[in-house]
Amino acid sequence: MPVPRSLLKSWLGLSRTRLFVAVTVPSVLGGAIVARDGSFSISTFLLILTGLVLVESSNLFFGDWTAREGKSLLPGSNPPPTIEGSPMIAERILHSKHTLRASMLCLLSAAGVLVYFALMRGWPVLLLGFLAVLIGFFYALSPIKNGFFSTALIPPLLTLSIVFVFTGRFALVAFLAGLPLLFSSAGVIYTYRVLYAHQANTGSFSARLRLLVLLYCLTFLSVILLDVFGLLPATTALVLLALPIMFYLVAKSEKERLDYVPATSLGVLLHTVTGLLLALGFILNW
Repeated sequence: MPVPRSLLKSWLGLSRTRLFVAVTVPSVLGGAIVARDGSFSISTFLLILTGLVLVESSNLFFGDWTAREGKSLLPGSNPPPTIEGSPMIAERILHSKHTLRASMLCLLSAAGVLVYFALMRGWPVLLLGFLAVLIGFFYALSPIKNGFFSTALIPPLLTLSIVFVFTGRFALVAFLAGLPLLFSSAGVIYTYRVLYAHQANTGSFSARLRLLVLLYCLTFLSVILLDVFGLLPATTALVLLALPIMFYLVAKSEKERLDYVPATSLGVLLHTVTGLLLALGFILNW
């Protein structure tokens, strides 16, 4: 039974600006890795998550501002497109001309959380925070072509960072666990910024769609390879349960060539389910 467009549209807006899946999903995965090692603290996790939500809010507000102003550092490139969940807060509540101030306020608040953990764990926390902010800048105001794909680096960076904050050491398994989410995140970004950026009824749509399928296939292939080589717990193979979402996404994309909402919404769902199944795989491997 097909999922109604209205439901997919609502999910896309909710996931971006209420659930903040871009940061919460990798955070849950990082927390699961720490919990398996017995270093987890709910209060520390919630404080980390608060800081990350503030950073993501800053990024979304900044994206709203650049879209309103038509800002870009690269001649001929466009600011982030307006999609479901944009603007982050309705105009009647917060006028778009104030979104830059809102972005800076969220960023300063997040900086306070960052400094707290830097005092606890040292300068590497500041470096990790700087990289996260830099990635957000490349998404909203990229100085290079296709620089917005830098956002796909967020999952492995966050899983690595969360484990470091809890344990004071960089763990390879934390970075590797985030790699499948790198590919699924790249797939979501590619969908609404490349696949549907042009008239989707042209002959090149099928070729672009094949590249999207490749990105999502790499999501699952990376888990299989990491499991085969013993770099991730075998229980993370639970991720394969998310395969039907990918098949449905491809079929929906073929049918809806002029509407970005179904493919983007299902991509976010695939990214979310993949991250949660990875986290469950670590927990089951306690």
